[in-house]
Amino acid sequence: MTVRRTATSLPWPLLLAAALMLGYLVTPILTLLGALPEADSSAYFGDGGGSALKVTLIAASVATAADALLGIPLGFWLARTESRLRHAVTAGVLVPLAIPPVVGGLVIVLWLGPEGWLGGWLDHRGLGPLNTVAGTILAQMFVAAPFVILSARAAFSGVDRGQEDTARTLGCTPLQTLARVVLPAARRGLATGLVLGWVRCLGELGATEVVAYHPFTLPVLTYVRLSGEGLPTALPAGAVLAAVGGIAAGLMLWLDARQRHAQLAAPSSLSNERDSIPLSWIPAIEESKETGMRVEVSVLAESFHLDAAFEAPPGVTALLGASGAGKSLTLRAVAGLIRPQRGVIEISNRRMLDTEAGIDVPPEERSLGYVAQGGGLFDRLSVSNNIGFGLRRLSSADRARRIEELIASFHIGPIRNARPETLSGGERHRVALARALAPEPRGLLLDEPFVGLDAPVRHDLRTLVRALHERTRVPVLFVTHDRDDALDLADHVVVLERGRVVQAGSIRDVFARPVDRYVARLVGIPNVVAVRSLQPATGRAALMTTDYGSVMIDTGSADLAMPYEVAIPPSAIAIDLSGRGCMLRSVRPSSAGWRVVLQRTGADTFLEALVMQPPPRGAPGQPLECGIIVDGSRCHLMRTEL
Repeated sequence: MTVRRTATSLPWPLLLAAALMLGYLVTPILTLLGALPEADSSAYFGDGGGSALKVTLIAASVATAADALLGIPLGFWLARTESRLRHAVTAGVLVPLAIPPVVGGLVIVLWLGPEGWLGGWLDHRGLGPLNTVAGTILAQMFVAAPFVILSARAAFSGVDRGQEDTARTLGCTPLQTLARVVLPAARRGLATGLVLGWVRCLGELGATEVVAYHPFTLPVLTYVRLSGEGLPTALPAGAVLAAVGGIAAGLMLWLDARQRHAQLAAPSSLSNERDSIPLSWIPAIEESKETGMRVEVSVLAESFHLDAAFEAPPGVTALLGASGAGKSLTLRAVAGLIRPQRGVIEISNRRMLDTEAGIDVPPEERSLGYVAQGGGLFDRLSVSNNIGFGLRRLSSADRARRIEELIASFHIGPIRNARPETLSGGERHRVALARALAPEPRGLLLDEPFVGLDAPVRHDLRTLVRALHERTRVPVLFVTHDRDDALDLADHVVVLERGRVVQAGSIRDVFARPVDRYVARLVGIPNVVAVRSLQPATGRAALMTTDYGSVMIDTGSADLAMPYEVAIPPSAIAIDLSGRGCMLRSVRPSSAGWRVVLQRTGADTFLEALVMQPPPRGAPGQPLECGIIVDGSRCHLMRTEL
């Protein structure tokens, strides 16, 4: 039988190197076990062995606890700060790893010994730490701290910031967010760092020997016995040290690993019913009493300057723009997750920010339902507990009733006990929306709520959000770069480019009359053509001439002497097989017909047309020549970008 190589198979030289490394690590331990029968059995806990074990356990535990108390906050700061000082601080953290432990002990003696500036003061008061258990603790803290700090930095860096933002908008203060979200999410990385630090403290010899030779720790006792009496008496102390470290590390890692695994979601698909959303605890706003929103924010974030101002009427508003336009930054400012240098934010007749008046409502008090990119679900909590996260102020009965109603409304009963890691993208977004609605928000803020989802799932979720709005009339502000999201869901559109609002208006106005090439591309008009001339005709009509011919167009109140471009929707172009001037380059099916790519003869400019019937193709290697007919009534003049 032939064994097929898998993607994880290693070439034999690498496999050999890996085996040699494993053998090098395991063989000495096996050798130690094999030598134990020759050890002096009375030396395990006698002749100072028991006392050394006690000192070692106390010192390692206290040193690790002190490193955790001081080092975990430093690791958190390193993971969160953008200050350039973080590089110098990281270098300081790495110092104990860069210098030999003996040198570490020496510098502690220079600092805390009788001749040191702090040690002299302590020694004068009888508090000198040299040759005491306190000295052992200080030496172990020094050598083990980098393991705790760097592990904490890595653990906190891996926490989804969307979870923190969500917790703030669900009513948690910064300290509550740290306790309820950040620390639990980082627990495995923190536990790993503490285990590494504790084991490092157990085995510390060099610094400990310099700072506190007495009382003996197990590493010092092992060295003393080996140099004075030989292997038979040194082996017991070394074996006890290895056993304690191995058992303790294994136990701590096992306890962390045996956290209850997420319950798998039911294999059956969720219901896509579109019945009414019976959220009895959210009072429906009368349409006549709906209010809109006013947003004016100026934020300087490193090299990016957001300076956005818009007013949106009641309904659903889309923040539309390319990546990096400032959409998410605007949404975070509205949520209160960042503080603008200046600005005004008002939603549902409540002013949440007014920098001139000194008003800045914290995010936990703004009562805005916020859904971060990806959902921001709390990985350690089930679906039910995620939904109920922001309801801790309710009685247990009211909390349970509200969770049940949301689960029923969003048709997520089959996954109520599942953990987020087992959910599909659509399921995660449903849960995130339900959680955002749970505290009865004054508005919904959705950051790319449909990104990364299949088209049918996107459509279902857009329909769900629209139904929620129509049921509650709660204003919705959502971020997207997808025109279909805006078309399906929004009443109003705000287009951002490089931190500025370039156009705002109703969905119909923005999509039919984009102000420039950037907006035209965003709303799905790929054809932007330079206007060569505009000749007045009757009324507001003019004869427009482009490189593709001439057509009558409504100019409105445009100044015909100004330079213009024209946005031509693909559906406004018909193919004239008897004409000339274009080459048919490709034909492919689309959801609304056939999409045709045309190239202007003798130029590198292209147009896209949408036709109901596929045109004939030319011979292989010989594109079909044709002309085009443009429906001028469906075209829109735009000022040329200078």
